[in-house]
Amino acid sequence: MGSGFDSIKTGLEEAIDHAKGSKTHGRIYRPEPVDVMALRRRLGMTQEQFAARFGVSVASRRRRRRAWRPDPS
Repeated sequence: MGSGFDSIKTGLEEAIDHAKGSKTHGRIYRPEPVDVMALRRRLGMTQEQFAARFGVSVASRRRRRRAWRPDPS
């Protein structure tokens, strides 16, 4: 098989090792939080347009938004 297969195989083996708690040579990428509302407004999109463009449902987007809000206590 070609080098593409070998690369994918290596990546999968590293993912399995990572899931088992073993140290790997890979890096974990944790993206910075994104202010989706500000981004959507800057793009001039409605919630429906934004959801359609990025392949998520409006309901899903609203649930996530509610979950990310700080507790008002």
